[in-house]
Amino acid sequence: MRRRLFILCFTAVVAGCVTADDLPPLMQVLDEQSGVTVEATGEPYVLARDAAALAANTRDYLDLRLIEVDRMGKRTFLLSLVAFSTVDRHGEPSLTTPALAKVRVRLGDRATELEAVPEGDEARGLSARVFPRRNGQTGSAEYVVSQPFVRDLAAAREADLSLEVGSDGDVRYEPWQPAESTLRGFVQKLLHGVG
Repeated sequence: MRRRLFILCFTAVVAGCVTADDLPPLMQVLDEQSGVTVEATGEPYVLARDAAALAANTRDYLDLRLIEVDRMGKRTFLLSLVAFSTVDRHGEPSLTTPALAKVRVRLGDRATELEAVPEGDEARGLSARVFPRRNGQTGSAEYVVSQPFVRDLAAAREADLSLEVGSDGDVRYEPWQPAESTLRGFVQKLLHGVG
């Protein structure tokens, strides 16, 4: 029993040695089919909402990342969302790709409505998803966003950011594991040419 406890504690300590600061703020991915190089935030900004009806301390999550697709000088910025849960839904509804078709991003008192770009749509500029499938993933979507939106998102304080899903914004996600430095790094390098 002591040996098992030691191994568990040792694993937790070792796992704690790699922090968000160790991850690169940006990652590059080659879209092999289109030949386009894609820049993206390496660490997701994680938002969550309580799902206590399923079990105590249960949450549903959204990974939020930024993507830049540069097609011979034509730059497109995308907001990527991946919905996931750490609990088996047992028939309970979860946030699926169709549910992510429209979202509302709140930055302070301003709300921006976003509509998902269908996979394969020319506006995405991608032939495949940039990020690997996440354990417990229930849905994913990408949205074309403007440079001013990207700047505002990166500059937003944690208390000012929330994301609403559903026609009436009835499902609200708030920052759970913010990655503000990653968003700021994206803006610094890609919008200001620093790095």
